[in-house]
Amino acid sequence: MTTITPPPRPAHPFFTALNYKPAAWEEQALCRRFPNESDAWTSGKGGGDDAIEICKTRCPVRQACLDAALREEDMGNLARIATIRGGLRPEERGVLIRALRAARAKVAEENAARAAAQAEEVAA
Repeated sequence: MTTITPPPRPAHPFFTALNYKPAAWEEQALCRRFPNESDAWTSGKGGGDDAIEICKTRCPVRQACLDAALREEDMGNLARIATIRGGLRPEERGVLIRALRAARAKVAEENAARAAAQAEEVAA
């Protein structure tokens, strides 16, 4: 059986208006092979199960996509938050972002305590 891969879809008008240039890895993402209107890539009403399966099992750039999603959403860029990215729904990414923030806060607190202890040693 021959598998036919459609060409990458054109950029969504929203991103075209913003003069958005996709990262190199985005061109390899399997989701770019589906129409913009596809409900498979949004997470509303239980949708997206097929997209999640494709992301998790077949997409060659899943990790890069998830890294970008977490980075963008952690910085407050919510332009694509309602979509499945890196094989995760927005709620699942939110859990990861909160865990990352908590881990960063803990490291910062430990570093501050270590710096304070060193300052006390120097002063003594």
